Amino acid sequence: MSFKLISDNYRQQNEILHQTTHYGVTAPRYARKIKAMATRLDAKNILDYGSGTRRHVEKMFWFKKVESYDPCVPDLSAPPRPADFLVCCDVLEHIEPDCLDDVLSHMQGLAQRGLFLSISTRKASKVLPDGRNAHLIVEGANFWLPLLMARWALERFEAFSDEIICEMRVLPESPS
Repeated sequence: MSFKLISDNYRQQNEILHQTTHYGVTAPRYARKIKAMATRLDAKNILDYGSGTRRHVEKMFWFKKVESYDPCVPDLSAPPRPADFLVCCDVLEHIEPDCLDDVLSHMQGLAQRGLFLSISTRKASKVLPDGRNAHLIVEGANFWLPLLMARWALERFEAFSDEIICEMRVLPESPS
């Protein structure tokens, strides 16, 4: 299946931003929660979806098989393989609105047991080279939860003043 994950123009904007700013810095704040969920899932392999260049999840799980994927980092842009556990920190708010459904469907096909998601609900401090705010989707839990719960089962949820955290389980396949 083919997904529209990012436009060429937006990829170029983000490649520049990735080279000139610090992206991929959220995961360490949630290391304890991410590690606990990986343990609960008995995850043998992990996919860091939208990892940025710092690859913090790889460092967190140096003893496991971790793949870092980021379409805006040329060295990490190869199509990722499915994994038991998908980690996606501070990524979904950066997705182009017309690509969001495809990105979520892409993630759905990659996560085999569960996902850890952190999603910012405020404007970013970073600005794209073309002048747009780096957060293209600034929405709260009322927007995100229905989209996520249509694809996965909500296991844990936390809302903060500027971010939500969702721990999701893959839904069992319905019998044909």
